[in-house]
Amino acid sequence: MTSAADDEDPDALNALGCALFARGEVATAIALQTHALRHAPDHAAARADLAAARVAIVSAAAAASLYATALRREPDVGVHHHAVGSTQPFVGMERVGHMLDAAVAADPSFAPAHAALGNIAARAGDRSGAMRAYALAVMLDWEFAAAHLALAQLYDTAGRTRDAARHLDAALARATFYPAAAPYAARRVLTLKAPGMFLANALLEFCIDANRTNLDALYLSATVTALPPLDDYAAVVNAMAATEEHADAIDRAVALLDAAGVRAINDPRHLVRVRRARLPDTLRDVPGCVVPPVARLTREETRAAGDAGSFGEALPFPVLIRPVDAQRGDGLVALASAAEVAGYLARFGAAAFTVTPFVDYRSPDGFYRKYRVYVVDGVAYPYHLAISTDWLVHYWRVSETMRATDWMRAEEERFLADPASVFPTWQATFGALAAAVGLEAFGVDCTCDDAGRVLVFECDPSAFIHAHDHVDGPFAYKLRYVPRIFAALDELLTRW
Repeated sequence: MTSAADDEDPDALNALGCALFARGEVATAIALQTHALRHAPDHAAARADLAAARVAIVSAAAAASLYATALRREPDVGVHHHAVGSTQPFVGMERVGHMLDAAVAADPSFAPAHAALGNIAARAGDRSGAMRAYALAVMLDWEFAAAHLALAQLYDTAGRTRDAARHLDAALARATFYPAAAPYAARRVLTLKAPGMFLANALLEFCIDANRTNLDALYLSATVTALPPLDDYAAVVNAMAATEEHADAIDRAVALLDAAGVRAINDPRHLVRVRRARLPDTLRDVPGCVVPPVARLTREETRAAGDAGSFGEALPFPVLIRPVDAQRGDGLVALASAAEVAGYLARFGAAAFTVTPFVDYRSPDGFYRKYRVYVVDGVAYPYHLAISTDWLVHYWRVSETMRATDWMRAEEERFLADPASVFPTWQATFGALAAAVGLEAFGVDCTCDDAGRVLVFECDPSAFIHAHDHVDGPFAYKLRYVPRIFAALDELLTRW
């Protein structure tokens, strides 16, 4: 069902719709026939089968009334641009769900009710159910931009990159501005976003209380020529990551902010400072800090280096290589010699890469430790510690091991309670680092080298932070420390 929204064969859609109608799946049948007619308006069978299925519509007015009642109880179920996983269950969610089910029973073709049921499924952690509901919504109403955006995000988190891109394009072709709807929020904040997927932007929804702050999103595609009226906004936040892919959007943000005469948190002018190839220069004079050299190379330059047997004196083998802008360790590989370069290029088709020396940062006990620090308005806060036997350390990769290992969690908790016990120059180094970067809110992934210095891997304004650990779970201790970051962000928005 979730792939039907991406099927363009009207005969196949019509046949599937007929089969599902015979099984009593009326909403899906209507959606499939509607979708078939979008691709082939003169498809006689689809038109006849749609008319037969629409006999099941009892009352469009009743559906609209039930949906409106559900939104009065919880307006946020009609908001679909928030990051997947950031929205949480709410008191009375089951009752609101029943209202939406009744709306769909009254009119199975009512797309807003299907989308709202997708919103509720996502809150409940049922992402496959959310995909099905949002796919129905877009097939029923292909102009439903917010439903396309939600479906794009769901596909992206499921690794369905091409489907995600298709629905993101469909969303942004129809709307670039997506408002939030918390009726009792104390303020409204405009977030400027790159027209990209999950990691192209900071996921502020995970760390800013949606009941206190309405986070409106403006995606800076090429069609955006001005910011919306700003009188009602407490702040403008640049949520974009420092990607080369979205350099045009970053430049557009600078121009729009200048034209409006406003400052943004995380001034987009400063994003270039934290791109991987620029970071060693940015942090060169920060005391107690070291960044390995980084080279940005085109595909042709990378191939030539492999043929020559060297990336240069500053980049002796082994080296780490990854596509420019890659995140989550995607495409990140350690190359032991120049002989491995050609094989790497055969696997990854990127146009450019970053190359840095491999630094063996193992602790004396044989484990690799990677710390995430989050900086808010010049003040550093410890966020997490990931411990692994592998040099490629990501918290999501090691979370199950840490969940089962008491000493690892105890060490993480000690870091959260007293980061200076790990980094002796904690306050001075991270304060100077924040000044050098020039952003108000960003993450730092790092470790402590043999000399006690902060060895920085990356600085990233889109670094993911959250406080969704269960209060009774093995990581409950994080809930005593991570909210300090959220409080600092809230205070930053208040002061701005």
